[in-house]
Amino acid sequence: MRFFQKNILLCTALFFLLFVACDDGCPEGTHSYQGDCVEDGKNTGPSENQDDHVIIPKTNSDIGNYGKAPVDAPEEENNQSLDAIEVPNSAMSFLVWIEGNNPTGYVLPWHIYNSRGQVIYDLEADLTTDDWINNQYHFHYYYSYQTSLFIPNTPKITMEPGTWRADLFLYHVADSPRVTIYFKSKRPESFEHNRLNLNIWFTALDNLNADNAEEDASLQTSISTLKELYKTANVDVEEIQFYDVPKDLAQRCSVIDDYNEFYDLLRATSAAENNWPNLFLVRDYDSEFERGIVGLSSHIPGPPGKQGSPFAGVTVAYPYFEDLPRLGGAVMAHEMGHWLGLFHTTESIGKLFDPLDDTEECSISKDHNGDKVVAWDECGTMGRGNLMFWLIPENEDFSIGEGGISFSPNQQWVMERHPSVQFVP
Repeated sequence: MRFFQKNILLCTALFFLLFVACDDGCPEGTHSYQGDCVEDGKNTGPSENQDDHVIIPKTNSDIGNYGKAPVDAPEEENNQSLDAIEVPNSAMSFLVWIEGNNPTGYVLPWHIYNSRGQVIYDLEADLTTDDWINNQYHFHYYYSYQTSLFIPNTPKITMEPGTWRADLFLYHVADSPRVTIYFKSKRPESFEHNRLNLNIWFTALDNLNADNAEEDASLQTSISTLKELYKTANVDVEEIQFYDVPKDLAQRCSVIDDYNEFYDLLRATSAAENNWPNLFLVRDYDSEFERGIVGLSSHIPGPPGKQGSPFAGVTVAYPYFEDLPRLGGAVMAHEMGHWLGLFHTTESIGKLFDPLDDTEECSISKDHNGDKVVAWDECGTMGRGNLMFWLIPENEDFSIGEGGISFSPNQQWVMERHPSVQFVP
């Protein structure tokens, strides 16, 4: 859960590289489109005859019609354009998953344009403004060769039908990354609640595996806590399937030493018999890998239905919670919240916050002991009552729901737009 501070520091180190590469050479009021400079707002929407039937997921396709990379960019860098994301009237959200082919490279959104041609995200502005957060779209800095665009991931964005567009920053990634677009249909009139099904995977844990999971009292308490927390967001966790990770992989990756092992573990989801999100229970994380963490999400948000992907779920160091099962359930729910599109309400440094208006913030002014971290006891009621605060509760004496730990209405709004959360009529 402290994974995210590291990536913020990486942004600072790469600032100059991104700043230089993000100049498209077009005059003010225009942008690069299919290699030319065109006026902002010139993109048009889909035809009136477009079929409103939404398929999840849409067919995989390669990005075409790339813009030209700036002349001063090194050969291994490239800025390219996803020129047309045709959003139908029936969609309440869409998620674009972009897969490069080189694990040592990375993909970042550079600009995102809505169907009216307005910029709703600008990477350069996000790196140079004081709070590092654009007024609308919120992107988390994962330096990874795969990434997602999730629209809308805050109520500040108006979801509109038409042609949306995104410029991408590619570093050491092939010119034709694989792209999957998922659309989620609007809520049906007969809607009652949201449903989330999960897979839980076991590595080499003492006396806990897929065969005895149903009878393990500690694990069942954790699962009950997870369900109770998601109920505060009108999400019912209904079906859960248990799987054992293959023995050799389970032994090698039960203590995660680096991201290669983390990704190798998540690739085991290729054996799943469904397309549900995945939660892996591991022994621990090596202290030299990520010091002090107890859970790790592969992405914000993760790709729905991509079993076998290194980004198909989350991991939790469960042995810490065998005697504290309610805390374990809270960590499981927290990490899955990231995978469904939620950020920390407050980051440890007290200067970065999520983009939602109804989640409280605990600023660095609350750092009473001067260690440059906003801790649980320093924040009082300011944010720590939300499940997505950067720290877990101090003990198991927490309540769930009103006056206790929960999700906010806007967090519910975000999660129900992820394709893995299903509407139940």
